[in-house]
Amino acid sequence: MGISGDDCTLFNTEITGCKFGLYIRDVQGLSLSTIAMHDNTYNLIYWDYCENPGNTIDETVTVNGRPVIYRKSVSGGETIDATSNAGAIICVNSTDITIRDTTTEAMGDGITLLFCRDVCVENVTADKIFSDSVWASSSENISVHDSSFGPDIYHGIFAEGTNGLQAAGNNFAYRYGGAGVSLIRVNDTLITNNTMSGDEDCMGVMGNETSGLIVAGNTIEGGTGYGIDIINADMITVSDNTMDVTKYGIQIQNGEMITVSGNTVQCNDIGGVGMLMFMADGADIVGNTMENCSMQAGMILNNSVVRDNHFSGAAYPLVLARDVEEDVYVYRNDFVLTEGHAGLDAAVLHTTANEAWLDNTEWGGEAVVQVGIPNRADTGDRHADMAFASLTADSSARMDGGEMIFMYSPVWHSPTEETYWYYGRAFTQTMGNYWSTYNGTDTTHDASGGRRHSQFPENRRISTR
Repeated sequence: MGISGDDCTLFNTEITGCKFGLYIRDVQGLSLSTIAMHDNTYNLIYWDYCENPGNTIDETVTVNGRPVIYRKSVSGGETIDATSNAGAIICVNSTDITIRDTTTEAMGDGITLLFCRDVCVENVTADKIFSDSVWASSSENISVHDSSFGPDIYHGIFAEGTNGLQAAGNNFAYRYGGAGVSLIRVNDTLITNNTMSGDEDCMGVMGNETSGLIVAGNTIEGGTGYGIDIINADMITVSDNTMDVTKYGIQIQNGEMITVSGNTVQCNDIGGVGMLMFMADGADIVGNTMENCSMQAGMILNNSVVRDNHFSGAAYPLVLARDVEEDVYVYRNDFVLTEGHAGLDAAVLHTTANEAWLDNTEWGGEAVVQVGIPNRADTGDRHADMAFASLTADSSARMDGGEMIFMYSPVWHSPTEETYWYYGRAFTQTMGNYWSTYNGTDTTHDASGGRRHSQFPENRRISTR
């Protein structure tokens, strides 16, 4: 049964044996009472985006014999806990509510928070959910912690137009195409110490149009396809996360003021990419480990630093600078080229994914370089394809025939000289990067090769960190 008109009254009704029991969408003046929904795949879907709808849902409305708890325009510290025996929880335009120790199943959404403020959700469970275990829309200061969601859910938490969301210590397991945390148009968000698992078409954390986002200390496992995917964002911190993925670990596109540090990514399938950073401005990419990747990384940066990272995989990274050469520094990284993995031949992939671009590039010069980006990036990943396809003409990236982009090389050494110790002796010079295929010799015994890398100038470091 579906209700989409205003000023509707429904009572003394039983709904059973359907995929969707009662569907409510954008209605006002609704009155529900004495309705029993049971043994439906998803008993109740309440998708009403009105801040003051004037709806009334009595607790004689039940889901599998348990009451629907509906709160509108309430405040004052109410707690909804196990004693409520809630079958569904819907809060609209309400403030200062605690929801704890509840279980919701067979619903459109587990807990619905619309136009709410200062709500704490703790130690709850939700499963067999059509969409979101916790849905927060146009809300502020929502905390979700120490809860368990899934495995039959689409999103663990879905927040849109919401400020001050905190999600910590939760366990998310989600079905095909889902995500642990999905964010749209949110500010000042903290996602920490959660565990997320899904399949190769799932994501751990995804965000669009976010500001002030911190994603830290999370574990993304179980063969999840995409670890962390953020686009159109600023003031972003992604740190100390551990990811076991099949497609890519971290992607940030069209971002400013970014810190990516201390993350560990293990790629485990054909086309796996450790890190993708497209049109990132003001990025500090420091101390990350990306292993077993088909392509170690792809980056288009401005005013950024890439240092002290460890990348291993079948193709060296592609790193480009959007504007002047001096704005992007790449140094003290370990780049280890591995044998082909997951059935790929390393030499073939290295040629197609990397050398074809590098061969046409004067990496040591100060002039603008010309780099060919194919219409479909050679990563085997649709998100990378979309990122390359989205590059548009501007002062720093000019399209030529729809395929050619004019970029600068980054600087492949530290911006200043650094003092370091090697075999008991101190040396002071700019620091390059370690490349596993470099075959020069250290004639001066200072941990640097006697000649430049054939393709990467100022990269002659012999030893790893």
